[in-house]
Amino acid sequence: MTKFKLIVRPQVLDDIRKSRKYYNKVSEGLGDRFRITAIDTIDSLVDFPFYQIKHSGFVRTKNTPNFPFLVHFYLIEESKQIIVLGLLHNASNPESWSDVISR
Repeated sequence: MTKFKLIVRPQVLDDIRKSRKYYNKVSEGLGDRFRITAIDTIDSLVDFPFYQIKHSGFVRTKNTPNFPFLVHFYLIEESKQIIVLGLLHNASNPESWSDVISR
């Protein structure tokens, strides 16, 4: 099976930076662990992209272990691409994922 190519929107990196900064204020080193976890979660999408939960048509999500965040992404099967749209806290408004798509 051909692996999917991972495309991460620049806004996702901003989401990770902001959350890392917040977590490092909470506890030294926690933000660094968050960043590693978020990146590992995103990287893992290429292994099992269809296994993830599908929401609202084409958007899928994957939980980040040990942190209350969801990675939002969609697949383009024809070109074997995974487009990572955003990283949202689980306490965010459920409708806010549509804001992520429009960024």
